Amino acid sequence: MEARWVRRALRGRWGRLDRKAKWDRWGLRVRRERLALPGLRGPKGRQVPPVPRDHKASRAQPAKPGASSRVSVPVGGRFGIPTSGVAAVVITATVTDTNAAGFFTVWPDGTVRPTVSNLNAVHANQTIANHATVPVSPIGFDFFTQTGANLLADVTGWFTGLPTTGSPSGPIPKPPPVPAPGPGGPPDSGGYLFTFAAGPGATVEFNQADPQFVPFHWNPCKPIRYVVNMNGYDESFRSIITDDIARVATATGFTFTSVGDSTFIPTNADPWGHPLVQFRDGLAPYDIIISLANETITDLVPGGLAGLAFPNYFRFNGFDGRFIVSSVTIDMGDIGSHDVWAGDGLGPVLMHELGHSMGLAHVPDDTQIMFSGAFPDSPNTYSGGDLRGLYLVGAKNSCTNFGP
Repeated sequence: MEARWVRRALRGRWGRLDRKAKWDRWGLRVRRERLALPGLRGPKGRQVPPVPRDHKASRAQPAKPGASSRVSVPVGGRFGIPTSGVAAVVITATVTDTNAAGFFTVWPDGTVRPTVSNLNAVHANQTIANHATVPVSPIGFDFFTQTGANLLADVTGWFTGLPTTGSPSGPIPKPPPVPAPGPGGPPDSGGYLFTFAAGPGATVEFNQADPQFVPFHWNPCKPIRYVVNMNGYDESFRSIITDDIARVATATGFTFTSVGDSTFIPTNADPWGHPLVQFRDGLAPYDIIISLANETITDLVPGGLAGLAFPNYFRFNGFDGRFIVSSVTIDMGDIGSHDVWAGDGLGPVLMHELGHSMGLAHVPDDTQIMFSGAFPDSPNTYSGGDLRGLYLVGAKNSCTNFGP
């Protein structure tokens, strides 16, 4: 047997930040544009005096919002506010029992969160407040916490006028499940590339889709065991991870098994948490670790990098390659406040990185999940080329005959 370790499997080559996006060879980057909080034009709106004190909204959530949480606050028909003709509300925004230093933002529901903050905590267990005039959508406004805290909003008045135009349907709905591949697999409609493949003369080929090359793949005769490190982020994100794993399982034919949670945080110095030989021999407690993180706790997602996959493989007989481990790190500091099913939200970004973990590389077609950039209007589930590629690196391949 020949063992070959690829330490720089899907590490990035950092690109230059321009106005619209940062591009990276392997990791997924998201658009970063500064969006000023919409202001109010006095002559176009009349300020309504404060509502009576017994209608003030001082509402903590039943459960303390965790890191990277967004709370939607409807206002029409509540607290003495009309159901229409409201352009903005005047509030005192308060945060208390903060988990750590971090920022807080209020903005119209159904619109992109601005890059400015309304409050900034500098340590844990802090209580701070600030006065704000918040434009509202027909739904209301949102309150975001970067690191977690109890959130309160005291509504003291409003401005008349037209509401901010947002998404009239509210949150983006979850896309339908991916179809199970039929005989011969799904047709290629968009293109795919294998990250690693065995070529003529036992060479390792990169970014290939040539039928003469054999893609490196996971062992289809054993379940792929995965763990999750939520890192204190809101538990509502867990269902997105489960949903994405189900999509990959359907597309590849692999069996995935959750083996619990982990506290390990992948970094450049230690991307996997155990020696590689343990993964090769099946002695490590998991095969894939999914870590919700941010650039303050790991160096794998610097700048505008939304996520990074870090797989590794073992070669045997001088030819075939089998993936034995992968870590997936998602920068919730970048995407945690996005709609989870927007093209640059957790669902699609995690699908992209799981595609890398299965053996797919970036493609130049922006209608595929495996395109190298993520934008709000990017695809939010696997497209034809993605599905064809996942099928070809999936359970259709033969079992490997080494390791337990």
